[in-house]
Amino acid sequence: ARNNSPITRQLGIPELKQERSVNASAGLTFNSGSLSLTVDGYYVKVEDRIVLTGDFTADDPDIGAELQAINVGSARFFTNAVNTSTTGADIILAYATRLGNGHRFSATLAANVNDMKIDKINTSDKLKGKEDIYFSNRERLFLLASAPKTKGNLALEYKTSRLGINARLTYFDKVTLEDYVGALDEYKAARSEERRVGK
Repeated sequence: ARNNSPITRQLGIPELKQERSVNASAGLTFNSGSLSLTVDGYYVKVEDRIVLTGDFTADDPDIGAELQAINVGSARFFTNAVNTSTTGADIILAYATRLGNGHRFSATLAANVNDMKIDKINTSDKLKGKEDIYFSNRERLFLLASAPKTKGNLALEYKTSRLGINARLTYFDKVTLEDYVGALDEYKAARSEERRVGK
């Protein structure tokens, strides 16, 4: 249902408003010529995140009669329901060297570690006590899956004056999602590879 519809008004859901965020970050770098290291840490707090609720149904003992009064059997809607905080770090280690006779080798290892926490669920007064529907487990898992715990990338490159060879490996940590009937699906660590040879 739209946020200005009779259904959302009946349940006391306000119109959508902008999300608000506070961000802080700090970093350091190290460089020794052929080797460099960069570490950036960050903290992001988001208030009033817009999420999709679970299903409120007409057989609910508290609000069912109000939904039945407007001929609604089941309803869900977008709302500014959640406050989150995320702490993480980006780490990049790079190495490059010349091997003589126009030959060059480089390697870059990049990693991200990330931890998102759900701090608060902001229900309307009429729906207090129904946080498990207002922000259902399915939507909770969907939100957390948007920021995997870890991600890694390794890039290797070898070049001569006439030939270049590249190889890239990418790793994503596993995430867990829930379908509409409550079954959990675990998407395990994903890896992708790319190799390229060119003149």
